[in-house]
Amino acid sequence: MRDSSLQPPRGARDFYPDEFRRRAWLFARFRSVARAFAFEEIDAPVLEHADLFIRKAGEEIVDQLYHFELHDRHLALRPEMTPQLARMVLSRAGGMAFPIRWSSVTQNWRYERMTRGRLREHYQWNMDIWGEADVTAEAELIAAIFTLLGSVGLPMDAVHVRVNSRALLETALRKGVLAKRPEAFEPLCVIIDKLPFAPPSDPITAARMEAIAKLGGNPFDEYQVPLAILALLQGLGRLIRHRQDRGVLSILDPRILTKGYGRRFLASLPPTPIVRTIGQVEQFLARKGV
Repeated sequence: MRDSSLQPPRGARDFYPDEFRRRAWLFARFRSVARAFAFEEIDAPVLEHADLFIRKAGEEIVDQLYHFELHDRHLALRPEMTPQLARMVLSRAGGMAFPIRWSSVTQNWRYERMTRGRLREHYQWNMDIWGEADVTAEAELIAAIFTLLGSVGLPMDAVHVRVNSRALLETALRKGVLAKRPEAFEPLCVIIDKLPFAPPSDPITAARMEAIAKLGGNPFDEYQVPLAILALLQGLGRLIRHRQDRGVLSILDPRILTKGYGRRFLASLPPTPIVRTIGQVEQFLARKGV
């Protein structure tokens, strides 16, 4: 027997009894916190119709699916729970009372570059509130995160939560450093909620990606990323038109820092400081001449 046949596939792992006990201990904390916040647990098949994930517009996830065809069915291993959650809600929307509060601990598969603590097979704890428009839903989920961290023994002063919110950023700046000139927000600030990837369901995008794949290329790296970089630069063009122009380009999508292709987006931008707190943005906007 070859040595490789004794190992799990690259990106996956075995859980021996001691490792399984640690995993079970952590999952039990997930479930305990969810119950304490009155969330009900759900699950869905790890095997799903591939089209459910492919339809998720603008995501690089299309190139990260573990997928195959069997008996004329295009199937995929679940890369994340959100599309399945949406399917479950929509399938019974007429008979459900909202808001709903659901929690899950799911096994997911993504064929992506592995990083410390995240392999291609990974587990994710989800807490979702549907049908509640008030900001208290977000506040409750943040409270649940801190409750979990406390339950596993992490001191609160060692934990920081960063919130990406267009509304919060704009309100903080308009009522803070720009309080005396709120009309300056639009010409000084451009906010990008998500990296502007073209939806793979668009016919032109789909055709071009298919043509690249047939030639043995990588449609995401060779088409989606360059196109999204161009769209990002066009957004920046609304802010910086002349060499003397100044302003803030706020990118709220964490993938620009957590994904390998994020470096390509950053490299395309003019040389500029990268900051991560509202305080640093306020310091910049408070400068004379800005």
